[in-house]
Amino acid sequence: MHAVAVVAGKGGWHRHAAERFARRWNRLASYIPDGFPCIDASDEMPWARVHHVMFIKAFVWDVVPADTDVVLWFDTDCFQTRAIAASEIPTAAFSAVRDNQHTIAGIREKWLPAKEVVDFFNGGVFVATRAAMPVFEDLKKWTDEKQPPGPHGDQEPFNLLVARRLADFATNPTGWNALSNAWNYIVGREPSPRPIILHFAGAWGREVLLDLLYLAAEETERAILSRNSSASR
Repeated sequence: MHAVAVVAGKGGWHRHAAERFARRWNRLASYIPDGFPCIDASDEMPWARVHHVMFIKAFVWDVVPADTDVVLWFDTDCFQTRAIAASEIPTAAFSAVRDNQHTIAGIREKWLPAKEVVDFFNGGVFVATRAAMPVFEDLKKWTDEKQPPGPHGDQEPFNLLVARRLADFATNPTGWNALSNAWNYIVGREPSPRPIILHFAGAWGREVLLDLLYLAAEETERAILSRNSSASR
């Protein structure tokens, strides 16, 4: 199985955050036997084609190598706390975490097509295999036809298309169906004892928080490498 992680930012801090996320991911992946790469696709994404920046994830399959079997998408307001092994990747066609009850209630109240959706996932972190590719083709058509986004940008159309094509998003042993799970801990909403992905979904001051996290992580890694180097002499 050939897995690839993808992150992309259009400009400003988003572009810088995408670069940092990919650089940290690839560094951590090099420390484990079954690590896999992350692509910063900021330069490859067709930003001019989308009528809402969040719809850019519709083109994720266009920027990965042709032999990719599964893609992992991460919004730029995410931070990785440790390496993720290929053996940990969910095998379902599409996996994501369930969004919080407040967001779901708001979607059902404000967005009429929500009645077609059984449950709502958060689209900021997801895993998709090739079996889910029709969803992304539908999402491309949605933005090409300039159909209106939902109250949360791509979130509502994305959920609707997954529901139509796949019936529902996947739940699996790694717990992608709960916000408190370690894969996609949405900061400030649910507790998580040992999160793998910190997701600052719309959090106030997330740029500053991310800066501090990257600075702390880099200083910690430098200290570990320096200690190991001294010990080996």
